[in-house]
Amino acid sequence: SSGINAEYGGVRLVGELKMAEMKLILLRKELVLLKEFEKQDIALASKLKAKRAERDEFISRFEEIQERVSSKNKESDKINESIRDVEAEFRILVPENNSHFEALTKIFEKQTRKSKKGKFSDEKENYATNDDIDDFEDDIDFDDDMDEADVDVCPTGCDKNLFAQVLQLRTKKQELEDVKAELKKSIEQLKKDLDGVAKRDKIVDAALKAAENEIQGFQNEKQQRLNELHTVLTLHLHQIQCVVAGSFPSDLT
Repeated sequence: SSGINAEYGGVRLVGELKMAEMKLILLRKELVLLKEFEKQDIALASKLKAKRAERDEFISRFEEIQERVSSKNKESDKINESIRDVEAEFRILVPENNSHFEALTKIFEKQTRKSKKGKFSDEKENYATNDDIDDFEDDIDFDDDMDEADVDVCPTGCDKNLFAQVLQLRTKKQELEDVKAELKKSIEQLKKDLDGVAKRDKIVDAALKAAENEIQGFQNEKQQRLNELHTVLTLHLHQIQCVVAGSFPSDLT
């Protein structure tokens, strides 16, 4: 009995060793196949990584421009508020019952040439203060013989100090409007940049999806090739049946 058990154990061990050998052969075939695909696998992974990085860069660029547009819009709102403050200051300085209201309004609303201070920059604008009125008066033409319709000349009978203050407010308003105009140009350019990035982003997104599909196709092909490798299965005797149309054949020879 012990001899039979020993013999059975030996046969079983030989069978297990043979199965281990067959599995080792299969693993070696899989390794050879994966080595064959390795170069292309690395190339596709690198390509996908680059496309994702490019996509992230465009998203970051898009968000950055959006933030700049929002910031410029806020700056423009502040400029509009400052312009309204200057106009309100003029209305207080020159009420409608002022005898020179019409002439001073023309002077205040006249569009002068673009001021140097009006050039847009990120630095804070420095406008003239009421302390500069005396300096302003030195440059004013107070020729009473000129027609009052001339908006560059102090109206006849108008207080010179009042006229100087009106010119000062006009300068301040013009500088603010110059900054506003530059802001508008900047916002329009940023919006163009935003549209350009959005269009380019669609191209990048399509390229990313193409790279992902390429990798998926490659992985499917690799798995198919692995599935085609032959392997050995161990079957027990009760798992083997010889049947024809669901029943044992009459002739077993």
